[in-house]
Amino acid sequence: MNDRRKIRWSAAGLIVCAVSCAHDIVPGSFVDARPAAPLSIAPNASELAAARQIDAARADSLGFLSWPALCVAPWLALLGAASMDRARLRRGYDAVVREGPILPGRRALEGSVEPIDEAVPLRIVLAEDLRSVSSATTSAFFLRLATGERVRVDCSKPIELRLPSFSSNDVQEEFDLDVRIVTGMRVAVEGIVKGEGSRATSGPYREGKSSEIVAAEGAPLVITEGGATPLHRARIDAAWRGIALALVGLVTFAVIVPFESLSLRWTGVSQWGAIIAHRSTQTNIAATQSTAAPSVATVANYALRVRVDDRVIDDDVPGEVQECAREGLCTRVPVVLSTYGPPRARVATRPFFEFDMALMSLGGWLLATLVYAGIRRERCCFVVQIDPAR
Repeated sequence: MNDRRKIRWSAAGLIVCAVSCAHDIVPGSFVDARPAAPLSIAPNASELAAARQIDAARADSLGFLSWPALCVAPWLALLGAASMDRARLRRGYDAVVREGPILPGRRALEGSVEPIDEAVPLRIVLAEDLRSVSSATTSAFFLRLATGERVRVDCSKPIELRLPSFSSNDVQEEFDLDVRIVTGMRVAVEGIVKGEGSRATSGPYREGKSSEIVAAEGAPLVITEGGATPLHRARIDAAWRGIALALVGLVTFAVIVPFESLSLRWTGVSQWGAIIAHRSTQTNIAATQSTAAPSVATVANYALRVRVDDRVIDDDVPGEVQECAREGLCTRVPVVLSTYGPPRARVATRPFFEFDMALMSLGGWLLATLVYAGIRRERCCFVVQIDPAR
């Protein structure tokens, strides 16, 4: 596997390894808070103001309507694009004529080579760089289908020869520069069919009226060594990889990452919890690496430890709310608890959809889209252009 492919699949692995947005609290020691007032007593003005401040701090988060718009729709779009690619490639594979009948029009035919004048109808010698043709000899040949019908292949116009045995990205050190299309070899030919096919059992008069396939106007005659099956299978496999990327991203960023917010949204109940401890920490982060005049940024983090029934919850809060708890003015805060599945909780009056979830989803989708675009562009065969007129 080449370096480009390794980088591409390593990037795709980042999507698979995306983790749930659990709210990690910065390590530090909590300080015990004043005992909470009984729940039978209505919240005081400071506690109601603290609840509004907590909600306001989370109000920069996007609304829940952004969950389908940013965590579901992009991945469904990628899934739909990859699925349509696969369906289109499958239709192209099914359209290849292998067992007849041969009808006029643009067709892709697959069969075995039968000579007309030359035992080796097509032979090319590649240059050392595998980018040009040193010499080429071409002659017409018959393409025999599985039903016995055959069509004459006109090789007098430009030809595009596809060689699945070569790889344009990963060329081995030892290879044969002499490429031959010989009698009995299975090939696929794409071009314009003129006339109807003939069978070997049709008799000498009918046999002499075999159809012919020629290059389309302004396009080369496409000949694929080994038939169309390996080439189409490689392209369909690429579409399947795109579908897998979309499904992994959809499950990860539409279900796993926002699982806490979704579970609180659908099964959460709001009630007051008692503040049992509070904590504030400050972290100094060097903003520059200059030794002459280094600058330091201070990041403050505030958190509360809240008890609701038998649950103990640690969550970040605004600095004003932590100060209110430290001064003893706030002894309770609202908490949203999940009532189904794993225990989930947030300090707030209602669940919010976090902004970083949307950023993670869009970033993962962009990465997956770039990976799939690279997979689609990857050539699954080596293409040689031949101009018999030269």
